[in-house]
Amino acid sequence: MNMRSMYKIGMLLFVFNTIISATNVNGRFVVISTDSLILEVLLQVNTNTGSDDMGGATIVIGFNSSALSFNCSPQVNTHYVFHNFSGDKYSPATITKPAIDKLWLNIDLPFNNSNNGTVVSGSNGWTDVATLFFDIINPSDTLKLDWLMINPYWGIYDANNTTLWNPGTSQNLNYVITNDITPPQLVSATFSDVTTLVLNFSEQLNISTAQNINNYSISNGINVSSATLSLTQVTLRTSPSESGTYTVTVNNITDLAGNIIDPNHNSASNYLLPVELSSFTVKAKNGQILLNWNTKTEVNNYGFEVERCALSAECQVWEKIGFINGNGNSNSVKEYSFSDNKLVGGSSFQYRLKQIDNDGHFEYSEIVEVEVVPVKFELSQNYPNPFNPSTKISWQCPVDSRQVLIVYDMLGNEIITLVDEYKPAGNYEVDFQSSVDSQQLASGIYIYKLSAENFTETKKMVLLR
Repeated sequence: MNMRSMYKIGMLLFVFNTIISATNVNGRFVVISTDSLILEVLLQVNTNTGSDDMGGATIVIGFNSSALSFNCSPQVNTHYVFHNFSGDKYSPATITKPAIDKLWLNIDLPFNNSNNGTVVSGSNGWTDVATLFFDIINPSDTLKLDWLMINPYWGIYDANNTTLWNPGTSQNLNYVITNDITPPQLVSATFSDVTTLVLNFSEQLNISTAQNINNYSISNGINVSSATLSLTQVTLRTSPSESGTYTVTVNNITDLAGNIIDPNHNSASNYLLPVELSSFTVKAKNGQILLNWNTKTEVNNYGFEVERCALSAECQVWEKIGFINGNGNSNSVKEYSFSDNKLVGGSSFQYRLKQIDNDGHFEYSEIVEVEVVPVKFELSQNYPNPFNPSTKISWQCPVDSRQVLIVYDMLGNEIITLVDEYKPAGNYEVDFQSSVDSQQLASGIYIYKLSAENFTETKKMVLLR
């Protein structure tokens, strides 16, 4: 063998001995917290070397969609949080959801930062990748998360951005919520009357803790005399309350599994109305609207403003049309009524009550609606008459039609067209001013004429200066 041949063999042996061993990447899922609603899980990785830094990656994860769901448009810091491979040397990492049961974790180390990524722990430790927040659809089903390493898109590169790491061992997640670990929460607190406060909770409660009056406190010096539990609802009997805002705080009560009340959801506020309405009705009769309402109890009730909104009007606004005095303080049923016989603005109307305390606080009732369609054409006499400087002209029309209202002088000259438009059936009203186009009209008699469908009528009005 000559020296040249020996040299070639030596070179071959040298190259063979410097081949770099493959890097295997291992992964696991760790449950950070869970309840019946949310699964918070941490994805971690390590390698068999403990000295390699990660480049770009597409980590494909599958989950059983019968038990879990993930937002269709995942948002960072809401549906996921990356820990070591996003920002700084890396581009912002993202998560996408290409299918109902799959997620892609997308990590990018730009080529200008090649071989400058984060070193992944060896087999004696773990490096955090991302925390994922899944919605739990069925807590009694197995909550599964799987590494889909045979997926054609799955791959983790070395920081040189060219060498793929080999899939190592994956520890998939199989988790079932077998116990109730969710603390109860106070959902709402509502006064049903001045001595009864009803609390609603997120789940059933332990009766001995729920009916212990020492576990409840109410602001403004209100005392609790008894507590009665019905599944998720507790009814508190209290000392008399005046109108105002009250806060109830719950401590030490537990659910059926022994979980104590959530300290972040153990209080609620409610405004005690000075009046408890038991009914509020409205009906049309003989061309007017009749409103009736009853109260069960009243505390410092100054009275009720009656407000109306004409739905057919060009500008829909609430206007005060009347006031009814309240009964102050009362524990018995009180009946009230109001008649609206000055309907203007069409045929459909809404009404509400503005209940006012003696101290000026107020609350609105629910809204009731009614429709009243005139049965005949009618042009009313203007009011006031005689007038100066303005008067109101009202009319009613039983059909949808073009409606024209014109004012003339006694010689038949047109002064002004007040209305010329298509309107639905209903009751209407306009103002007529004694000045037209900045010109003052002279005292005297004027005529106004309404035309609608096949109806025409005229009336006289008198302007006195």
